Amino acid sequence: MHCQKILFVCLILICVFVLSCQKLEQAPPTSTLKFEQIKLLDAIPIEFGNLIAITTSPEYPGWAQLWFQKQDKTIVVVKVQWGKGYLNQEATIIPRR
Repeated sequence: MHCQKILFVCLILICVFVLSCQKLEQAPPTSTLKFEQIKLLDAIPIEFGNLIAITTSPEYPGWAQLWFQKQDKTIVVVKVQWGKGYLNQEATIIPRR
């Protein structure tokens, strides 16, 4: 009799656990954007094109993102720590199709 009660409680708990399960969200896709190394860290290459925007984020104080547009309309993002005069070595390349 005592064993039946324990078995019944275990079955109830298993049902509760199974019914309370939720499907996990899918992991975000891996980045498909390309990164390009900036050859000289004292200037932005002229082939990056025209400057079209500058953005900042409160999460990264002292940093700015410079958005350039190449002649083929590709977007290039360069990160600059303007307070210290530091250019990040990687530029993000965003192709347009």
